[in-house]
Amino acid sequence: MKQISIRGLYHHFNYDIPLSEDGITILTGPNGFGKSTIIHCIEAISNSDLEFFFGLEFSRLEIQMDEDNPFVIEKKHDILLVDGERFDRRAVFYGKRALQRSYNDEDDARALKVYFEDFERKYEQYEDLIERFDLFTDIINRRFLFKQVFVSSESGLLVKDNDTGEAIDLSELSSGEQEMLVLFYQLIFETEENSMLLVDEPEISLHVAWQRMFIEDMKRIVQSRKRSLLSDAYCRMIVLCYNR
Repeated sequence: MKQISIRGLYHHFNYDIPLSEDGITILTGPNGFGKSTIIHCIEAISNSDLEFFFGLEFSRLEIQMDEDNPFVIEKKHDILLVDGERFDRRAVFYGKRALQRSYNDEDDARALKVYFEDFERKYEQYEDLIERFDLFTDIINRRFLFKQVFVSSESGLLVKDNDTGEAIDLSELSSGEQEMLVLFYQLIFETEENSMLLVDEPEISLHVAWQRMFIEDMKRIVQSRKRSLLSDAYCRMIVLCYNR
């Protein structure tokens, strides 16, 4: 994905948003200017959710994948034109097909490939998992004070007090610590390679010191998992760190 363009958003806003080649794109601006809405637009496309666009005030959305083949949704009254194909609300269920791509043959081939993997390939999968565990614990433990997070086959995710060695219940962590555990777990373990990550206002609950670390850690995740990131932010610290 190279660029996102939207026209007539809330009858006021026209945006052309080129996506950064380094994999991380930050959206920033005042409340009510559509940052989160742009992220929700991409999510709706990925989920084949035409109903979202019927409820959105806009005139045109264009996703530029390459120079010759943009994906375009236009809205005229209660009609959507998806790559030139006309849909009304009554046809929204069938309209999902316009957003979907057929990967049946590719999925079958991938399933067979996984089934017949040799030992070396299986070992590489474990090696990748170990690298992700290392990345996760390093990112979290750089933030935690007086405690550390561990991952084990017996206990799963475990947090221990550095002084006493006693386990700390996850519910006893601060809201910011809990948010970091959930956010980075999802980013590192629950997203696929070559995917786009949509993060809405990541600075909520973050101390300023953690805000300084956020972009650098996101770069590590993007580089390790071959992803790109689109995020909106109100925090000036995150934008400054990104622009260094």
